[in-house]
Amino acid sequence: MTLWRSLLALPLLSLAFTCLAEEYIESFHSDIEVRLNGDLNVTETLVVRAEGKSIRRGIYRDFPTLYTNPQGRKVSVGFEVLSVQRDGRAESYHLKNRSNGKRVYIGDPNILLSPGFYEYQINYTTTRQLGFFDEFDELYWNVTGNGWSFRIDRASARVTLPVSFIDFQLTGYTGPQGSTAQNLVYRRSAGNQAYFETSQPLGRQEGLTIVASWPKGVVDEPSDAQRRAWFFEDYRPSLIVVGGALALFAYYLVLWRWFGRDPETGVIVPLYQPPEEYSPASMRFVQNMGYDKKCFTSAIINLAVKGAVEINDDEGQFKVIKQETRDLSLAPGEAQVLSGLFGEGRDNISIDQSNHVILSRAIGKHKISLKRDYEKTYFNTNSRLLFPGILATVIVIATAVSNLPSEEIIMKTIFFGVFTAIPLIMLSAVWRGFKRRGKGGKFQVAINLVVLVVFCGALVNNVAAPIIEFSEVAPLPLIAGALAMVAMHYFFYQWLKAPTLAGRRVLDKIEGFKHYLKVAEEDEIALTEAPEFTIGIYETYLPYAIALDLENEWTAKLNRAIAFGLVDRRYSHPGWYHARGNRDDHFSSALSSSMDSAISSSSVAPGSSSGSSGGSSGGGGGGGGGGGW
Repeated sequence: MTLWRSLLALPLLSLAFTCLAEEYIESFHSDIEVRLNGDLNVTETLVVRAEGKSIRRGIYRDFPTLYTNPQGRKVSVGFEVLSVQRDGRAESYHLKNRSNGKRVYIGDPNILLSPGFYEYQINYTTTRQLGFFDEFDELYWNVTGNGWSFRIDRASARVTLPVSFIDFQLTGYTGPQGSTAQNLVYRRSAGNQAYFETSQPLGRQEGLTIVASWPKGVVDEPSDAQRRAWFFEDYRPSLIVVGGALALFAYYLVLWRWFGRDPETGVIVPLYQPPEEYSPASMRFVQNMGYDKKCFTSAIINLAVKGAVEINDDEGQFKVIKQETRDLSLAPGEAQVLSGLFGEGRDNISIDQSNHVILSRAIGKHKISLKRDYEKTYFNTNSRLLFPGILATVIVIATAVSNLPSEEIIMKTIFFGVFTAIPLIMLSAVWRGFKRRGKGGKFQVAINLVVLVVFCGALVNNVAAPIIEFSEVAPLPLIAGALAMVAMHYFFYQWLKAPTLAGRRVLDKIEGFKHYLKVAEEDEIALTEAPEFTIGIYETYLPYAIALDLENEWTAKLNRAIAFGLVDRRYSHPGWYHARGNRDDHFSSALSSSMDSAISSSSVAPGSSSGSSGGSSGGGGGGGGGGGW
């Protein structure tokens, strides 16, 4: 009989040992001293059972220091650890920044604890935890935090005010985050003290929250100057960037007034031929005060007009074929294009990505030639003026980011900034494609739109939650200000460009020639000096029309001349252009946009809310949680 009783007792003993082996918090007591200036001095005493599972070296305690008030403002409270003890003796500890606060690791990383009970005491001060309302002041305080991974058998708190008074309103809440259960008792224990204690254990992720309110005047309310100081402290990273953005804008505005304003436009006289000694590419370079791929496109087409090359178009696959150039008069830049494309004995080249090295070198030689011959003489980019602004931007953003409260928020800020910039860059690409004329431009727009939609869909699907979480703790004005500063460099780079007086005279001549390229026949009646429109004139001036973005208007003149029988109706395209497939309609715009697109792609290698009513567990200041390590 004794044997059977012993066997029956084994499961009960096993269960008992299992319970003994569980790690938990036996008691959690917090002494909260409210100082006259509104600061809190808090001493937390925890008795924990360690079994070498989660609690191996000690425990950690999380303290939230970043909050969002009901008005949506970010609030950063002060927090400083004064001392940490284990079993009445000083204990090692270290702090680590978290996304919304601090984590205090208690224990020596080189010492493992034996199983048993340990008493930990944490003494710290914190600021900005009190609520100051019209008729009363209040402490709405999450004593234990709701983030503990252990049960808490008993939790209690004592609140001590700086002076005694009569009217002391108390309440409290227990349970998981958001719970309104009130499994606790509370009482006024002295003239200036209140005591709170749970009436039943708290499970994992459950906590004790207390509310104590008192008449105004017991604690000093923050002054307006103090509130302003807190505001600047809360928003320091954002204010640094916003202030930097405003200063950068003022800097660039002054520079624009000094260096970026164009000389006054002269009298525009219609010209019926391009200004002498200016190639199509050079006219575009001077007009735009910079180089782009269309400069290269117009140079190739002008070489074709002169007979230096022929162009084969196999449904958008272009090949440029060299012709005899011995007796031709070429602009310096056009000579560089020829030598770049047909060096090393080549007599033809396909405009595709397999030749991106050759094409990029040819484009580079052409760009250098145009810059040498026309930049500074005809316009100034004033790009050197951007360097102080760029340096200031780097310093401002780095300073602001370094003032963020944790490494995690810094990484989230960088992550969010990148994922905000990418769609903007893609939208810019869509806009550039939209401005292109012809099938090539439309195709580029379609591709960019599809990629943009897919990217944004993936962004919303996969990173919406992190972004929402980020927006709750990190300053979004910082991102907006940083992006604004970056955008300013781009826009003022364009606006600071200014023609010289010599450049202004050339631009006036270009405007006069553009007037002829785009004016309709019915308006040419008044232009008695206008030459008779012929196929020869059309082909000769086509590269200029392409360079000046007037190919559609210039070809419209040809179509009207054909319609009125002024030129041969059988004309479809120049002799130097050989197309395969249906490429005759809108020849010039299709050639320009398609070839421009081909060259572009081929030249690149692949405390303000009350808890007295409507409060809950987990609300108010304090909080956090903890665990073992």
